[in-house]
Amino acid sequence: MDQEKKTQENAGTAANGPDVVNDLEFNINELANEYINNLEDPESIYNNNGLFVGMLKYIYKYYVSVLLANNNGVNNRYDYGLLNNLFNIYTELVYRYKKNKQPYITEFCIFTNINREVLYNIRYGLTKKASYIDIQNVKRWFTECEQGLLNTDTVGSIFRLKSMFGYNDNLPQVPADQLGPVMAAGELPDLSIAKVAKKSAKKD
Repeated sequence: MDQEKKTQENAGTAANGPDVVNDLEFNINELANEYINNLEDPESIYNNNGLFVGMLKYIYKYYVSVLLANNNGVNNRYDYGLLNNLFNIYTELVYRYKKNKQPYITEFCIFTNINREVLYNIRYGLTKKASYIDIQNVKRWFTECEQGLLNTDTVGSIFRLKSMFGYNDNLPQVPADQLGPVMAAGELPDLSIAKVAKKSAKKD
């Protein structure tokens, strides 16, 4: 079966028909099952995030790429309603198959082959191509991905929070009026005396 040809024939219905979400879910889930069943060990999809990304690329190649292509002069890559449906389906795949259950904006970019800078521009309202509703949807995508990282305590999560969401690990500055009086050099404690006293206390 020529999967790419089949997808092209049904792309218009999936993108614009009355049962858009149902069509998207059905076709994407079919491709996900096809990818998994062709693995040497189908169960490995649950323990290998690399295989999960491979599945996203497989679905993009045979289905999503056609949906987001130029069709009859209409560029569906900027159909944010369609992208919102795709994000919801992407997260369903994450929660079903990924070991760590974390959605990432970068993975969604792989799933749709959209530069993440485009999504950042939409999130911050820096494009005229997105409506207010589109912007709110994209913000929701970032929030869901951010929440997943906040629920984990790993070095990788910290780096992703810094690079994607502007987090930093700097301690807040203490106001000057809460620091206490500044001590002159003669008022500083003699640490050598304190050290001797500590040793004497241990001997006792």
